[in-house]
Amino acid sequence: MCARVTAKVDFLWVKLSILFPMELTPKDWDVRKERDWTILSISGRIDSFNYDPFCQKLQDQVKAGAKKLALDLSRVRFLSLPSIKYLTNLATQLEDNGGNFALLAASEKLKRQIDIYATLKTMAVVRTTAELEDHESGAKPKRAQIPSKAHLEI
Repeated sequence: MCARVTAKVDFLWVKLSILFPMELTPKDWDVRKERDWTILSISGRIDSFNYDPFCQKLQDQVKAGAKKLALDLSRVRFLSLPSIKYLTNLATQLEDNGGNFALLAASEKLKRQIDIYATLKTMAVVRTTAELEDHESGAKPKRAQIPSKAHLEI
């Protein structure tokens, strides 16, 4: 009986570790350079299980001298509140030291979450890497035009 319980607990632990990995693996994380920008891509969820490695990888890039840092969120499904606050603090830190921080390809849901729990004012929010260059030159990213109420006719 005891062996069966132990086997079930081990099985559940393996399933949980697959669902909620404790560490970001190399397949989850990619770092590339495009012009002056260091772009970090990540996939999945950033939550309490992998918050510390996430912060450490970003901080490692800053320590390595990255002044222009972009986080590609195109494959991220969830950001925890502490990770959102960390990104805002990191953006402020970079800005104070003459750098830039950008969110690349973030979903509308993630952008709303960040803006509710922290702020988007300290970072650029762009859809493509080409817009990173526009941001650098001071050009405003192109946004979809929302018609005013005057133009809405029934």
